[in-house]
Amino acid sequence: MKLPVHQPKKSEKKITKEFTEGFNYLKKTPDIGLVILMLAIISLFVLPYNTVIPIFAKVIFKGNASTFGYITSFIGVGAVSGTIFLASRKPGTHLKRILFVSTIMMGIGLIGFSQIINFPIAMLFAVLTGFGAIAQFTVSNIIVQSESAPHMRGRVISILLMAIFGMMPLGSVVIGAISERIGAPTTVLVQGIISLAVALGFAKFLTKKRKQSFPVEEIAV
Repeated sequence: MKLPVHQPKKSEKKITKEFTEGFNYLKKTPDIGLVILMLAIISLFVLPYNTVIPIFAKVIFKGNASTFGYITSFIGVGAVSGTIFLASRKPGTHLKRILFVSTIMMGIGLIGFSQIINFPIAMLFAVLTGFGAIAQFTVSNIIVQSESAPHMRGRVISILLMAIFGMMPLGSVVIGAISERIGAPTTVLVQGIISLAVALGFAKFLTKKRKQSFPVEEIAV
């Protein structure tokens, strides 16, 4: 790649003003704003499922540290499979539809994992959960980067990262507190139901006919 010499530009705007401009841009661009809103809800209430995985390893499956390792490994297998799946998609793929399906897959995976005490079968749902989670994150990233205006892309991506990495720690506290009251299996069951509810709530937006396609390979994941 031959790029011109980088000339750093100093912005005279305050950070708070630029942050506000980013949110205002998202309000005017629902195709991006709704994706980030959806991911923020999932990051707060669903993705912190890993907070209670140690309880499943020790209490539900009567195992130890190795059991915990197996669970996280199978979730990782699903994540790798999801990455390979997305990398094999052709340009022009309906990304929002993939986002819709992956959210449903994650919900089904969490529900099945929470209710099945047979370890090998539960691991199949762990794979499904990992697949849905990584596909959702990656597709959201692609949509936000590809559809953002160049001069707003940095601010929009920062809001996207805040929606993910800012909400997950808060969600871990919430999920941990809830699991102490209702138990880990019921907590993960509710998280799966929330994932399905979010997918259905955004179904009209995610499944509508796209106006423009963006080649996957042109976007940095």
